[in-house]
Amino acid sequence: MLINFFSLDNMYSTFCNMYGIEEGKLREFLEKCDEARDTVSQFCDYFDFKLDAVDVSGNELLCRHFTTAIDAGESIEKNGLMSLKELLLKETVFKRFLTDNGIVIDINRMTFKFKDNSEVSFAEDDCPFHSKLKYLLAALNHDNGELEAFYRGSFYEMYNYSTVRNYPEILRKIDDAIGELYGMDEKCLASNWIKCVDRRMMIEFTVELSNMTYCRGVDQEGMGRYDAYMLEDYDYNSYPLITQINRWLIRSILNCLIKNDVSHICGFLGVKNPKLINNLKLIDINDEESNG
Repeated sequence: MLINFFSLDNMYSTFCNMYGIEEGKLREFLEKCDEARDTVSQFCDYFDFKLDAVDVSGNELLCRHFTTAIDAGESIEKNGLMSLKELLLKETVFKRFLTDNGIVIDINRMTFKFKDNSEVSFAEDDCPFHSKLKYLLAALNHDNGELEAFYRGSFYEMYNYSTVRNYPEILRKIDDAIGELYGMDEKCLASNWIKCVDRRMMIEFTVELSNMTYCRGVDQEGMGRYDAYMLEDYDYNSYPLITQINRWLIRSILNCLIKNDVSHICGFLGVKNPKLINNLKLIDINDEESNG
């Protein structure tokens, strides 16, 4: 079943089918729901629902990813989307762009080199340049180079988020690292990429909920308050993923239905395995659209 946070169409039926609730009953609940109180607790009380009773993780979520291409998007059309680490490991257009600009990032050895300057390590356990490489380290180590995408938000807010409408975020982090490491005021990567851009795209795809690495609201934090809505008792910080997904999904959809609006906030997630992405669709965008 497809979950689409970009439109209110079919949101009632999608929610009711996933959780086995009559649409009329859901509308009755929404009329009585107090927005000032926790919506998930109210839902569980009203329908006698247990957060670990239904596994919806196999359902798919519609996502959108914004990017630019310097090869007219041919590599994405041929190979699909990749994580940052994949882009650096394989012989890709992105890796060739870095090489042409004097950048060598060896993911296997966890090293960074710029032109004729000394090679440095960014392995977390032996990195003496941690403070100078903190943003690059965060992207490659903490974030694991994962693919990020929006699952909710207006076109204007998503398109104008960060730098992705002009160049990959990682290029700014590399420019900053060069300045910190070698004392050079190098800001060339981002501008060089912009000069080469020949296509701006919104990439639409679907991903199973079980294929998310993170999503705002899908985490252990605050799960303890829902002990009364579990079928079994769980040790602290060991709540099943299905309970976290249900808490996030119920709250997110109910908030949209209560507000009768899907664009009140941007939401984004990380994709665990880009190879499991389905229904990939490349949509060209232009400057007029970016102005909202």
